[in-house]
Amino acid sequence: MAGLEPARSARRAWYPLHFATRRVAAARRSVSIAAFGVALASCALAVAFAASAIVENRAVADAIDELPADARDVEVSWVGLTDVASEPLAEIDRRTRAALDTVGLEPRDRTLVYRDTRLEGQAVRIAAADRLERWFVLRRGRLPRPCTPQRCETVAVAGDRVPEVHGF
Repeated sequence: MAGLEPARSARRAWYPLHFATRRVAAARRSVSIAAFGVALASCALAVAFAASAIVENRAVADAIDELPADARDVEVSWVGLTDVASEPLAEIDRRTRAALDTVGLEPRDRTLVYRDTRLEGQAVRIAAADRLERWFVLRRGRLPRPCTPQRCETVAVAGDRVPEVHGF
């Protein structure tokens, strides 16, 4: 029996290590299952967000489709400095019209608004618009004629007087 005693002692010494190895392996399985569950829940949440966005976009599209054509407005804006020599406003206008055409829209009115500036000490905003009769109700005078390279008439929207501007 004396020969069996060292084998038993060795088993007793290795048992805690064997037990710890089995526990770690079992823990890996449960951690793996938990990680898989978190990944699956994340995917479900992503699908729910995507479905919500799709439904919302469809609802907006349906609401727009129900509007009469003359009640739909799309505003295309370009903000920035332009060097008329490198990219004339006519080119920006042409590209904008082409982009609208690709989605089946036809521009009705164009506007051009320059940044606020000072003329003769007054803050003014210079702008241009197609079909002014649609936007203004005249109190006196007449609407300006369309601009030409030689002459461009103005309208005073507010204020006492229009400063003299030369060179437009």
